[in-house]
Formats: sequence, structure tokens, C-alpha cells
Amino acid sequence: MTKPARKAAPRRTSTRATGVGGRAVVSILGITLGLTLAATLDLFSFASRTGLVEVSSKWRAGLILAGLLSLALLVILMVSLREPGKRWSELPARGVAFLSTLSGYRYPLGIGLALAFPLAVFGPTGRFLTGFFPRLLLFWVLLILVAAVVHSLRPRWGWWAVVLGTALGMGGVIRLAAFLPELSSQPFSLGWSEASRYYYASLLFSRPIYGFAATPSVLHPTRYLLQALAFLIPNSPIWFHRFWQVALWITTSAAAGLVLARRFSIREPRIRWLAALWVALFLLQGPVYYHLLVMVILIGWWFRADRPWRNLGLVLAASIWAGLSRINWFPVPGLLATELFLLERRFGRRAGWPSIVWPAVWVLGGTLVAGLAQLGYALASGNPSDRFTSSFTSDLLWYRLGPNLTNPLGILPAILLASVPVLLWAGLRVWPRRLHFHPLRILGVGGILTALLAGGLVVSVKIGGGSNLHNLDAYLVAVAILGGYLVWREVPTDRPLAPAWGRVPWGVQVAAVFMPVAFAIGAGAPAAPLELASTQTALDEIRREASPVDAQGDEVLFIAHRQLLTFGDLEAIRLVPEHELVFLMEMAISHHRPYLDAFRQDLERQRFGLIITYPLETEYQGRSHAFGEENDTWVREVSEPILCSYEPRVTLRLPPLQILVPRRIPADCPGVTP
Repeated sequence: MTKPARKAAPRRTSTRATGVGGRAVVSILGITLGLTLAATLDLFSFASRTGLVEVSSKWRAGLILAGLLSLALLVILMVSLREPGKRWSELPARGVAFLSTLSGYRYPLGIGLALAFPLAVFGPTGRFLTGFFPRLLLFWVLLILVAAVVHSLRPRWGWWAVVLGTALGMGGVIRLAAFLPELSSQPFSLGWSEASRYYYASLLFSRPIYGFAATPSVLHPTRYLLQALAFLIPNSPIWFHRFWQVALWITTSAAAGLVLARRFSIREPRIRWLAALWVALFLLQGPVYYHLLVMVILIGWWFRADRPWRNLGLVLAASIWAGLSRINWFPVPGLLATELFLLERRFGRRAGWPSIVWPAVWVLGGTLVAGLAQLGYALASGNPSDRFTSSFTSDLLWYRLGPNLTNPLGILPAILLASVPVLLWAGLRVWPRRLHFHPLRILGVGGILTALLAGGLVVSVKIGGGSNLHNLDAYLVAVAILGGYLVWREVPTDRPLAPAWGRVPWGVQVAAVFMPVAFAIGAGAPAAPLELASTQTALDEIRREASPVDAQGDEVLFIAHRQLLTFGDLEAIRLVPEHELVFLMEMAISHHRPYLDAFRQDLERQRFGLIITYPLETEYQGRSHAFGEENDTWVREVSEPILCSYEPRVTLRLPPLQILVPRRIPADCPGVTP
């Protein structure tokens, strides 16, 4: 009789196996406590502003529970600080051991936890998670849980490496989910200018859509060229064009990340994919627009430091695209090629100014070709050439460099948060070898970053410059390239026997990796509910008012909601191509008097039988409101002139719509109120 085999005792997962000791647990508790306090204050501020504290017992109870949770975390943290060894260091090991018993269930568990954040933020509960710190707290708790699941699946990977990699993966999921609210079939615009973009894209197919050849857009022609590809499918609905724009955002950002990660020469596939994801998230901090990323992909894929003539052709091709895009992008292709050249090409000891002849040719030649391309487009498009230089006559609002109501963080603090951790990582890494690089290489790369930063800041403070960092797009691309090369690639030195690369503190590495994720956490908002009844009411009102006017031969001017004509929501109403919302605002903020005077003359002689726009306001706001200066310019140059000669007949707030008809007796201007 044989003895029964003894069951093997379950292997105990030790602190050494998990890579998480008492100090790590203390760090996790400390971060959780800090985020809980910040989130509680943020939610209390929200409840106070909205009056929920006074009227909602649930909110009061929730805030009290949040305070008690903070107190409990503080007590646990104090106890753990006194005993950081035995008790607390075993918690992660026990957690990983428990997860290991779940076997195949760990994959759906990890995926479900990773999806919990976008479901909470972009779903019905998202209206309570508009503040950054409540979102960050939720993300942090889910991150630790998902990282624990991943670590149980891959125990050989270091704990903090798993946390950072998981953070990047969850950041990518959040960025993808933030686009979902844009996939709407709502015929009216989801934002102030959102649907106008599809109208400008449609102008490349104006004859089959509107029955006549309209002049193409003055602003961002290459953006609308990419968006116009969706019109190759006849009679495609607006949801398809929204889907196509989302696809452009995702595919170009991902392609730029993959192309640059390929240049970083990362051997391990897992790290290469994470590097590509980091680049994509870093670029979306702007966000960097997809028509700029076309140039990044083109140069990043085909540039070779030892083939100057090939690079020249590449830069000139990209510069034509830049010339058809934006004036401040004219030198970007040449500068990006020069940055790659300076990072990849080894300079000899006697290298001097002749070594940068080719970069000078790329920058100067590319800028010249870009200017000629825009001039050629201006002449061929049929638009007056002076409308292409509107950005030079717009006001500069320098106070927006700091915190303000339009950009609460401020342009300068935001771009420093986005870029300084990467630059600090690169600088600390290269510091021991600084004397082994030729001064021209250091000055060249520094000059490129400085020029792109300065130019981006100037464009960002221009009135109408927006509330994010998209005007610093070229600078973000240059920082991503520099950071990627100095972190992952062995950049050649110009002197032999260079010392080892510098060591970078763990905190700097965490900040550089996590900052793009932090921008993703704060991005996006819940989808607005599709109000079918109010949408149908608005369409019926427009048809009732516009159809008779158009039938009797009078013009119906759609300042806003012009996409209703583009996608056939309003049948048989002729398009009036002048004075569309976005371009009218551009002419107003740039003080383009010939255009604005012509607009006023059209209004004074009551050229239009009907005007359809957003509800017109006449209140001046100034810096006391977000986009206050833009509002004041619109009131002065658009609202008041319209209301002098026209009066509202229909006004709706959801969707925002106003239908105006000619006044029988002109109003006493200015100071007209609707």
C-alpha cells in the first residue's frame, strides 16, 4: 500500500517576487490620500457652485463620507509609517497571490477595470466628474488594480514598470473613448464650429452638392482636403463624416508614433509599442492636428541623414503641404529634417559652419517653396489674396500666457508641464556627455526648440487662438523627437571614449511618462443626449420660414448650421456661400475692414430675405468670461450690425438657433437688443 501523495503547498508570493515593498505601499497610500483630499475639495467646490450642498442630502452625505475616507487613509498612513516593514509589505504579495488563483478570469477582469474609467467619465455619471482631481483619483485607484492584474500575469516584470506601462495603455483607451461622443447623428453642430468643418470640406465637391462651383476655403485647405475624402462616398450622412474625422485623429497620431518609434531603434517589441503609444499621447496633448502629422510621417519615414538630395526633395514636398496649410508651418518641414540630421549625423572635430549647409538649404528652401505654394493656391482659389494674411492683423492677448478663464491652467504653465519633464529627462541623460557633442549640434537643436516654442506662444495668444495647446504643435513634435532619441537611441557623439549616459531620477521618468496620460485624463466630456423632439422642432421651424423665402427668389443666409444644406436635411434651399460662421469670425478678429464693410453693406440694403445663425447676444464681456474678447468682437462686428437691419422671429436654445427677418423700420444703432 502506497502512501498518498502529499499536496504541494501553494507557493507564497513574497515581497521580493512582487517587487512591492513597504515603501511602495506607503507611497501608494500617500498618493491616494492626497488625491482623495484634492478630489473632495473639487467636488465640494462643484456642489457649492451649483447649489447641490443646500438642496441635496445625497451630496452632503457623499461629501461627509469622502471626508471620513480621507481621515481613515490618514490614520492608515500614519500607522504604516511607523511600521513600514512587516505588515504593509505583505499586502501586495497577498493581493497578487489571490489574483493568481483567478487563472483565466484575470484577462476580462483587467479589461473591465481598464474600461471602467471611460464608462464612468463619458457615461451618465460623467457630469459629476468634470473636475480634474476626481477623475485623477478614479484613474489612480483603477490603475493600481489593473497593474496588480497585469503583474499577476507577468510576475517577472518590475512593479513600477508595470504601473507606468499600464498607465500608458489606460491613457490610450481613454483617448480613444474621448472621441466616442463625437460619433453622433445629430444634424446640428456638437460645438461652436464643429459642423462648419464638414461644410468647408464639402466645397471641394461643391458642384454636385450645391449645383455650382464655390471657392475653396482660405483657412486650413489641407485639413479640409483630408476631410473631403469622405465625400467620395455620395450622400454620406453627417455621422460618417464625424467618424472619418475621428479616424483621421487616431490613425495619424498612431502612425506618427509608430514612425518615430521606428527611428528610435528600440529592439524589444514591447518597449517599441509602448514608445509609439507614448509619442501618440504626447502629440495629443496639443492636440497636434492630423494635417501637420502628414508632414511628420512623411519626413520621419523617408529621411536619411546621409542622403541630402533625397532629403531636399522630401522637405520641398512636405513644404508644399505646409504652404497649403498655415503660415506658421512654412519652416516646419525644414526644421524637423534639421533636427533629425543634428541628432543622427556625427560631426568631426574640425566640423564647422559648412557642416550645416544642407540644413540651411532645407529650412530656407522649404520656407520659400511653402510661401510660393500658398501664393499659387491664393491665385488659383479665386479668393482675394489679402484674406490669407488675416493672422498678422489679429490682436495678441498676452495675459493668456498665464491662468485665465479661457485657459484655466494658462498657455505657458500648460506647455511647461507638457514638455519640461521630457526635456529634463533628455538633459540629465546627456549631461555627462555634453562636452563630447559639437557645439553646432547643441546650438542647432536648442535653436529649433526655442524658435518653435516662441512662434507657438505668439500664435497661441492671438485672439481666437483657442483654449488648448494646438498652436504649439510643431514644438511638441520637436520635443517628442528629441526626447525619444535621447531616451532610447544611442545618439552618436563627436568625440571618442565618451562617458556613460547620465542617470535620471525615478521621479523625472515618472513625470515624463505620466504627463501625457494626465492630459488624457482631463480631456473629453460626456456625450450630450440626442434630443430628437427639439431637433425636429428646429428643422421644422427652419423649413417653415426658409422655404417660402427661397421659393420667391430671395436669399437665405446660413451664418451657422450650414451643414444642414450640405447633408440634405433641408431640401431645395440654395446656398449663399458668403459670410459663414468660422470665416466671418476670422475676418472680425483680424479687423479686415474691406470684408466687414461689405458685410455691413449687405445687411444695410437687406440683401438677405432670411438669416439663420446662433442666438445673437449684445452683452460685452471682456476678461470676465471665457473667450470674452472673441465675444466682444462678434458683438461689435456681427451681432449689432445684423440687429440694426434684422429682427429675430424664432429663437431656440436647444439646439441654439435664431431666425431673423428684415426690419420694416431700421433700428436706432448701436445698442440694439434682441
